[in-house]
This record gives sequence, structure tokens and C-alpha cells, in this order.
Amino acid sequence: MMGGRFSSLVAFFPGLAGRGFSVQVVLLALGMASAAAAQHFSLGVIAGAGLTQDFKGNISGVPPPAPVIAYSTPRRWIAGATVEARLPFHFAIELDALYHELEFTQAAVLPNGTLNSVSPAPVVTWELPVLAKIRFPLLGVKPFLVGRTDIPHRG
Repeated sequence: MMGGRFSSLVAFFPGLAGRGFSVQVVLLALGMASAAAAQHFSLGVIAGAGLTQDFKGNISGVPPPAPVIAYSTPRRWIAGATVEARLPFHFAIELDALYHELEFTQAAVLPNGTLNSVSPAPVVTWELPVLAKIRFPLLGVKPFLVGRTDIPHRG
């Protein structure tokens, strides 16, 4: 009976048969997908703030004609949405979509110290981190270990 199920899968996915894929790999993937689909999902809002500026400030062009200062205007907040899928054996996968405004400003410094030709350059960024978590349930606390990568994007 089991041989009939395997052969029907190969018949349904004929491209898998001769390419080094086995029916067991297909069944394992289908089993993992169904186990993941049966787990808990959570949606939420995530927000925070940075403790440092977005860009390191510097002064260039000293002295002629006038030094130019470049600095980050503090917009340290970041906010977005988060979704987490809890998997078996205390594992979880989390995907965040985080909105963050950056602002880089350049200005010439006149001899009396005032800024001239101030030119802010705002930039909107979206960060898309993917986190893999494993939880360690202890008495009263639930610490976890995280591995992170980012989805490449252009903005």
C-alpha cells in the first residue's frame, strides 16, 4: 500500500524522479509544512529607539573656502509589524517589517560659527529582518537564542 502512495507522488511530480530527489525528501517537506501550519502564529506591532545617531558626524574642507559639517539629525525611532510562527521543539521564525527615517544634513560653517547652506537629506528605509529563535523554558522566565539575517531590498 505504501509503495502505491510513493509511486503516485512520483507520477504527480515527474520532474523530481530523475534529479536526485527522493520521494522521502518530498514526504519530509510535506510533513514539515503540515506541522508548521498547525502551529501558533502571532501578529503584533514593534517599536523602539536607537541610542546613537544614524551617521557619524564629520568636518571636511578645513579651512578654504569654509569647512563643511555633516551630521545626523536625530530621528531615532523605528516601528513596524511583526509576525511569528512557533514551530515544534521550542523553535520559532519571526519576520519584521520596520520603518525607519534617516536624515543626513550637510552645512557650511561660516567664520562666526553659523551654519550656511544647510541641506538636509531625508531617507526612508525599510528593514526586513528574519529571525530564527529557540526558546529555553525555565521556571518563571523564557529566554531565547536568536539568529538573524535581513531580506535584501532597495529603497
